[in-house]
Amino acid sequence: MDANGKDEVLSVYSLDTSAEYCQEYDLPGESCITSDAIDWFSDQLNLYSHEHSLRDFVFLHKPI
Repeated sequence: MDANGKDEVLSVYSLDTSAEYCQEYDLPGESCITSDAIDWFSDQLNLYSHEHSLRDFVFLHKPI
């Protein structure tokens, strides 16, 4: 929030790898972030983009 506590100026997102597979059951690798989570994240960025004047933080359980 800003110094007045009225406007959001920065967002912090945390995305977990809750899927037990990556897209298809037969693909190698470990769990990944679901497509639904990526869609949600994209929507959040569009809603709260701060006119791209500041950076947000994104934490991932496992890197992309």
